Amino acid sequence: LVISVSAFYLLKNRHREIAQASMKLALGLAVFASVLQLVTGHGSAINVAEIQPAKLAAFEGLYETDAPADLYLVGWVDESNERTVGLAVPKGLSWLLYGDADAPVTGLNSFAPEDRPPVNIVFQSYHLMVAIGMFLIGIALVSLLFFLRGKLFETRWLLWVLTFSVLGPQLANQ
Repeated sequence: LVISVSAFYLLKNRHREIAQASMKLALGLAVFASVLQLVTGHGSAINVAEIQPAKLAAFEGLYETDAPADLYLVGWVDESNERTVGLAVPKGLSWLLYGDADAPVTGLNSFAPEDRPPVNIVFQSYHLMVAIGMFLIGIALVSLLFFLRGKLFETRWLLWVLTFSVLGPQLANQ
């Protein structure tokens, strides 16, 4: 929120001194917090794999108990045919969860149909959340680079992106 308000003030050339000081402080916190969120999010995924394996399988559109399991970056789940199509990193899910690219990951077919969450909406929502998180990490790092080069406060396109970036965490949390 502080970054967005500061960016807006810089765009409108209002309260520049306060906006620049606020942006500097908030940007440092944003870089730290966004990278930390990546670490804590990974820890949460590992917990979900242990405690709620059906939910994890829905997150990844995984039906068969695969060894190894692919990690989908984007895709679509065809629930009626129990199939996921998209761009995947081979063995990526197994490696991320267990540090072993050949480790099996429990698929949805290991659970009774009444114990499975709706897959496609969970898959899409989860991947949108991850994409927003990665975008926020990227924009924080790009902004830091521009700041270190002394260009952040005059780069209008980036200030506009930062102004609307306040919406990202709200969308991801929903």
